Amino acid sequence: MKVIESKSILAKLLATENISVEHHNIPTAAFDVQNRKLMLPEWTDMSDSLYDLLLGHEVGHARFTPPEGWHDAVRDSQAKKGFYNVLEDVRIERFIKKEYPGLVKSFYAGYRELFNKNFFGTEGTDITSLSFIDRINLHYKVGSFLNVKFSDDEKLVLARLENADTWDEIATLAEELYGDAKEEKENQQSAGEEEQFGDESDEGEDGQGSDMSYSDDSEEEADQDDDQSDSPMSESESDEGDSDDQEMDEFDSLFSPNDDYEEMSDFEESNEPRSITDEAFRDNENQLLDSEKRSSCYVNVPKFDPTKYVISSSEMYSGLDDSFHDYKNESLDQTATVLYTEFRRKNTSIVNSMIQQFEMKRKASESLKARVAKTGDLNEDRLWAYKISEDIFKQSTILPKGKNHGMIMYLDMSGSMRPQIANTIEQMLTLVMFCKKINVPFDVYGFTSNNRDNDDLSRVPGDARIADLRMPHLFSSKFNKMQTVEAFKHLLIYSQTWDYNSSLAIKNRNYGLGTTPLNSALMVGIEIAKQFRKDYKVEVLNTIILTDGGATDYIDYVSDEISEWNNKYRIERPGFNENVVFKYGSVSVGFDSSGSISRHAVLTTSLLELYKQITGSTLVNYHLVNRWTQREVESDFMDYYKVNNPSFDYQEAGDAWASARGTGMIVAVDKAGFDTRFIMRSSKIKIDEEELSVKSNKKGDLLRGFKKFAGNKRTQRIFINKFMDLVA
Repeated sequence: MKVIESKSILAKLLATENISVEHHNIPTAAFDVQNRKLMLPEWTDMSDSLYDLLLGHEVGHARFTPPEGWHDAVRDSQAKKGFYNVLEDVRIERFIKKEYPGLVKSFYAGYRELFNKNFFGTEGTDITSLSFIDRINLHYKVGSFLNVKFSDDEKLVLARLENADTWDEIATLAEELYGDAKEEKENQQSAGEEEQFGDESDEGEDGQGSDMSYSDDSEEEADQDDDQSDSPMSESESDEGDSDDQEMDEFDSLFSPNDDYEEMSDFEESNEPRSITDEAFRDNENQLLDSEKRSSCYVNVPKFDPTKYVISSSEMYSGLDDSFHDYKNESLDQTATVLYTEFRRKNTSIVNSMIQQFEMKRKASESLKARVAKTGDLNEDRLWAYKISEDIFKQSTILPKGKNHGMIMYLDMSGSMRPQIANTIEQMLTLVMFCKKINVPFDVYGFTSNNRDNDDLSRVPGDARIADLRMPHLFSSKFNKMQTVEAFKHLLIYSQTWDYNSSLAIKNRNYGLGTTPLNSALMVGIEIAKQFRKDYKVEVLNTIILTDGGATDYIDYVSDEISEWNNKYRIERPGFNENVVFKYGSVSVGFDSSGSISRHAVLTTSLLELYKQITGSTLVNYHLVNRWTQREVESDFMDYYKVNNPSFDYQEAGDAWASARGTGMIVAVDKAGFDTRFIMRSSKIKIDEEELSVKSNKKGDLLRGFKKFAGNKRTQRIFINKFMDLVA
């Protein structure tokens, strides 16, 4: 993964533009000029030199080869394309190596590696017997160690080639060389025919003589013509052979010639000259394809409009009587006021105490980063030491300026959260109180399904599709005092509706529980986070996701096929034999889903990593577990932990359980995705009302009892504790 990322960045730097880089199980590299997309093969045992060779070569085509001139120049002959390709390769490689001298070694080593693997089909062949175009190809690609021989006239052509700086010069030279080669081949064939037809005794029993032999030759050449292929490294590749592989078909359709050219190429003259080394290279590329490698399915994550999925706070808090119903016919406002007053009584003093701890941690962190600097002003008290020391200047301590922090929290509002929704909301509201007091900007959203009104029905080929997502906006640091109190009351009433003994019920369907569309929430969350950073000028963003399980939504995307029944682009789902790679602009993220790794975990991890790369956020997961058993906890620990972790050992999960089973919490630091996961026993988030308990009225017992009492109150506010460590 890191290699692909680094090479993708290298390609963008070489191209001096933000091109898109994709890796597919295709035979060769190619560049889609129109969409500015570089496609690289997934070859077996690809060395760094060969990888850099492919990158440099295709970037050279991207920058220096005109796409229009390329297709127009080879309309009249497929074989002629080999001549254009060989000569244009010389020009663009000369340019790219001149601009980036560090690539020279990679080009030499990469082509030498391919030559040693007989990619040019020259093993056992006398190089001097090859045609002029083939010797040019070997001379400029493989290098001088072959000591390719050229006549004096041919050296004049090489001089023209080495000084050809424009496409037009290459086109003129290619036409000349192709014409000369074709004329030479026709003369050789004419001489051969005269020799065959000169003696009638050579006729066969059927009276057709050597014509049969000539017909066989034509057949053989026609077969060669059918098997011909383009240059291994042109900016527009085509493979006209049939293939059952979907990815190969897409590759062929993307880089195939235009319709007029295809119609013309169906009937090519069999006596056309061609570059044998060029065609041999193309044929041999298939040998390097990794037959066991999963193909990649690239899914584009567009800039989803959050307003289509976010339920505004005004809709959520339109009034208690509009949102809830009490079957006891009691006043909802009175009930909510009691709940709010009780909440503040239980949490205010503890939150204030934790704020003091937070300030001490922050000051301590600043002190550790402090540095001492000289002011430039003389310290008069040390002038006496000027002969023995240079330290006679006043000093000052410089404290680093604190960075602006921000927090976005996403609450899982799925049906499985019902048993712990009340405790979770109490923890969340405590964190809200903490953030408001320390003046940290924040937003809190729920995420669930059952969004019947705002399903995304857009159909743009290649785009990911969100079919069912609802994101209630629960809290914001922008709320004024009245809005804050109203939100507290609504959410405290809401937390009581899930108690089976409660007389309260939900009227506003936006409070309903559905599934866990975490993948969809992450894609929309990218735009929410970008706007959040812009609005609050946040430098350090923390995103907290609270769930009790993995995502339940899969990834669908819009294909480029039209459905017969509704005449719209079809909605597809990546196959289980495909690795899904998510793209956002030019950023691509995807992980291998082969082996025993959960496919859902791989998809979510890929989107988490994409979210982090685009937004620059830290991602923290509070994962609630109902049954605190070894089997369930180890399973939750391994799901994300195995992704992008080839050295994973199952014993690690057992060790994590053994070390933390009694604490009710396991801290998992994954290789990708979440920066930290707190796998917690769901009962651990409950905030109990404890009374002070002491063994005796002795001073020591009183002190120990009070410390335990105060400590329990703080540690029970686990959301604040962990968030305090992030922002202090």
